[in-house]
Amino acid sequence: VILFSVFANAQIPAGYYEGTSGLSGYALKEKVHQIISAKNINWHYGDLPNFYNQTDLDKYYDHGASNTTFLLDIYSEIPGGPDAYEYTSANLIAGAGAEGLGYNREHMMPQSTFSTSSAISDYPMYSDLHFIIPADARINTLRNNYPYGIAGSTIYYTFTNGSKIGNAAIPNYPYTGRAYEPIDEFKGDVARTLLYFAVRYQGKLSSFNTAYTTS
Repeated sequence: VILFSVFANAQIPAGYYEGTSGLSGYALKEKVHQIISAKNINWHYGDLPNFYNQTDLDKYYDHGASNTTFLLDIYSEIPGGPDAYEYTSANLIAGAGAEGLGYNREHMMPQSTFSTSSAISDYPMYSDLHFIIPADARINTLRNNYPYGIAGSTIYYTFTNGSKIGNAAIPNYPYTGRAYEPIDEFKGDVARTLLYFAVRYQGKLSSFNTAYTTS
């Protein structure tokens, strides 16, 4: 989501990808890592709601380009019609027992996979706008630290926009625990966000871990 909004409103600087021509595989990943890591701006976790007013506004589905109020929540957005509920950046809450009560700052790559605290050593991952999005607090809580995936025939929760949590049924992949499946409209955004995380922080993930038997 963040990548989309940035590229939609800014031109790539001349020469930004210099040195990537002809590269592929890990060599390309390493070069892009060097480029996107060269300039780093740290901000506090508490700054994110204010930044969402620049990076995560719904300017496409329910509101036009002049929208300065309502956030885009890919966990609850209904692309083909009016949303069941909407949030402004002021609607941040700690938790919720139902949808529509407020939003959380959602680490799309769960914080538990790379950290156990919000210590300074966990920055900038802990507060990186590129993979921390505003998301309905109830859905965020239920998603927990489950991976994204295809929910199979055993479904535990189906949310208002059709996203769901169920036992994973990913072809040719042995993990069958719970997974969160976003709606098709946003699966590409999720994939790009996770790719960004893996490329940006490849040198800071020596303790990268997962609770699952298959990484």
